[in-house]
Amino acid sequence: MQRTDGPSGQGRREQVLRAAERLFARHGYDGVGLREIASEVGIRAPSLFKHFASKQALYNLVLRDLFTNLAATLGAATRGPGDFAERLDDVVAAYIDFVVARPHFPAILFREVIDHPQAVEQLTSRSGLKIYHELESFIRAGKRAGVFRDVSPRHLIFGFTGMVTFFYASQSEMSRLDALAGGMSREIRRWKQEVVGTMRLALLVDPLCRREPRRRRTDGLALARS
Repeated sequence: MQRTDGPSGQGRREQVLRAAERLFARHGYDGVGLREIASEVGIRAPSLFKHFASKQALYNLVLRDLFTNLAATLGAATRGPGDFAERLDDVVAAYIDFVVARPHFPAILFREVIDHPQAVEQLTSRSGLKIYHELESFIRAGKRAGVFRDVSPRHLIFGFTGMVTFFYASQSEMSRLDALAGGMSREIRRWKQEVVGTMRLALLVDPLCRREPRRRRTDGLALARS
């Protein structure tokens, strides 16, 4: 790729974050250097220091961007319209939509936990906990309302997020690209329905109160490519 120092600013910063997200997902923290990230974007390595103080700083910004956006996505679903059963469906669909739109998230999440946790800063860890807090608050509110069963939020949240992220991470890169190229494909809709059914059985006092998942407004929208 031809290297250029080109115009800087927010656009270049976003380019670097997306390139770093791809490379960290594929090769891990130790397997990527600033030179590789700069080459991916088409700039010289010293230019990265205009935006990022170090590789660790860049890595943590990538993680915080993913965590913050996912927490906001799930928060919008948990506080959206509809009853608790409808919002549970929306939470499932929102999480799957996010993973499909940001396909490097599962790999980065697993690497962050297993490969190089010492590179993760405290601020980044707190941003990740916001995801858990959004879901925990929703589950506890549903329990108080008598709609959700008396389950352990911690166990249910880790079961739900693992069910989505482990499945998506196990798919080949070609399968993930096919899913993106097809937008909201039949397979992704089926995947949502199956996870919705599992979560209803796990959480709802009356899991048959609504047999068909409500179609989310985002289902007809093209997913953003990472």
